[in-house]
Amino acid sequence: METTPLPGSNRQFPPVKVAPGAEVEAMFTTGVAVTPSIYIRLIDLLYFTAFVGIAMAVGLLIQHRRTPQARNP
Repeated sequence: METTPLPGSNRQFPPVKVAPGAEVEAMFTTGVAVTPSIYIRLIDLLYFTAFVGIAMAVGLLIQHRRTPQARNP
């Protein structure tokens, strides 16, 4: 891609050329994917489950407090 200033514009600059590019780190070190151990996966699952459980409990508590209580005459 090349950019040049418009003729007659206040700001003049030399043409600039830019080529697209992206830096990518290797996902594979020796041809085999690097995966976490089963111990790390279980800890991650425990944290995720605890987070979802706590979020559900907080949501249900908020819903319970917002629901008007029925009155018995």
